[in-house]
This record gives sequence, structure tokens and C-alpha cells, in this order.
Amino acid sequence: MRFRSALLVTFASVLPALAQTPERLGTVSFPVSCAASQQAAINRGIALVHDFWYEEAQRQFEQILKADPPAP
Repeated sequence: MRFRSALLVTFASVLPALAQTPERLGTVSFPVSCAASQQAAINRGIALVHDFWYEEAQRQFEQILKADPPAP
């Protein structure tokens, strides 16, 4: 039980620092036909996919769709 408590305290002290760490996804450039204002968001989404951050990538692409929905 002490070990678990110590582990929780350690994680609690480290998590705020991790939340402030900038992303290190690398650089991608993927040409698209959507609004130019969404290019950086799309590049980030693709980089997230390539870094196996699937849930965050999905959120990123959903935000893009809201900002620039496809033409009917």
C-alpha cells in the first residue's frame, strides 16, 4: 500500500510538468484542398497519427471538420 501511495504522489508531481511539455511530433507537410487556415492543424493531425496518438488525432480532425466542413 505504501508503494502505491508513493507512486501516486510521484505521478501527481510529474503530471503538471508533462502537461506543459511542448509536443515533439516532427514535421510533416501534407497538401490538402481545404481552407489554407487549416493547413497547420491538418499537419498536426497527420503527425499525431504517425506518432500513434490516435485519439488526439481524431479530436484534431473533428475540430478541422467543424472549422471547415466539406462542401455539400
